[in-house]
Amino acid sequence: MKPVEVDYQKDHPAIPTYQKESTEQVENKKEMFFHFAHSIADEIPFETHLDVGCGSGYMVSGIRRVGKRSFGIEIGHMFHSGLFPEVKDFVIEKDIFEMNELSDRYDLVSAIEVLEHLYAENFSRNDLNNGIINLIDRSNKFILITVPILTLDYCPWLDWNGRDPKIWPRVLRRNEVPLNSDDTPILGHVTLATEAWWRCKIESFGLYRMKDAEDNINKKLRSIDPGLLEWWHVFLYKK
Repeated sequence: MKPVEVDYQKDHPAIPTYQKESTEQVENKKEMFFHFAHSIADEIPFETHLDVGCGSGYMVSGIRRVGKRSFGIEIGHMFHSGLFPEVKDFVIEKDIFEMNELSDRYDLVSAIEVLEHLYAENFSRNDLNNGIINLIDRSNKFILITVPILTLDYCPWLDWNGRDPKIWPRVLRRNEVPLNSDDTPILGHVTLATEAWWRCKIESFGLYRMKDAEDNINKKLRSIDPGLLEWWHVFLYKK
């Protein structure tokens, strides 16, 4: 059975607005994203940045703190009620499928924990391809993506049969997507796959993987929050 979609126009529990976290949690996350932004700026040259599905604006805030011009797009309840006050003027109400309506292109386009919310080939439609195409189209040069990745520890119930998720292109089938009590995907995650599957998908669009820079960013993230990369991972590419 196909999971019911999360309604991003309403305040669904899967929508992580900063108001749902303690002040200490918010400040810690802001610092993490500042260091994340710093690690990106250390690895690639860019002056303008767009964060797609920017949430409360952690990434926009972090990139601006390192002296770059950063902007975001967001939709629904999050845009109207969940943005940090300090980033509101830099965020436009649009979704990933409306990016062709933007007048500008940006040196770096990022999608932090966004693409896993889009349906891929294992469902009845394929929004994921269109989403990636739009990220590429709005970028002058660099595309940075983070998504949850399937690992042996994160999904022990899967039939791994000794296969390495770094080289096995495995994606969750419909009946394997974990659901909330209202039958919506947990955290809104629909497309969950191994690292190898995401690489095959992203690189099918002709992008060049910046492996050394990517490894350096991931290494710095591990030093900031050792648990963070147990289930999500930075993918960095250039056109």
